[in-house]
Amino acid sequence: MVEISSTGRPVVTSPSASNVVEQLSSAARFLLSSEEGKHSLQDARRLFEAAITRNAAEFATEDDIASLKIALDENYKASGNTVEFERTDVNFHLSIAKIGNNSVFTALHTAIAEWLSIQRTVSLRVPGAEKKAYSYHEKIYQAIADRNPEAAWKAMNEHLTDVMKMFKKGQSTYG
Repeated sequence: MVEISSTGRPVVTSPSASNVVEQLSSAARFLLSSEEGKHSLQDARRLFEAAITRNAAEFATEDDIASLKIALDENYKASGNTVEFERTDVNFHLSIAKIGNNSVFTALHTAIAEWLSIQRTVSLRVPGAEKKAYSYHEKIYQAIADRNPEAAWKAMNEHLTDVMKMFKKGQSTYG
């Protein structure tokens, strides 16, 4: 791959998960310019995160579960502060993606979180959204801690399906 930056000459580099995903960013931003593209990326996020949550329940170590619990607790403490809640929400989901040490999962999660950041911002403005999101996070955490892949998949799928509904509601309310 050729890496081009504003700070110097182009450099030949080896592909990594993060720079491959970065190459997709312009296409993703184009998709986000249409309602159909937004919905498609949101649905892809739902499927991807439900799958990595299932994976996390299968492969989480005690240290992974402890780190996820810290992320969950930080998310709870941020309730009532939308900016901080949003940050800790992203961190909770990222903590799940990190379980299993798969750099592709982490890179894809980071990219999707960036591409769909407006979804999170809009959906969290809907009254009761923080409380509902945290409740889902508790279910997701518990399923991973119990090492129950099916429950983990189901909880994340329900959570992100609900986020998609809240985004639609938030768009119509806050336009």
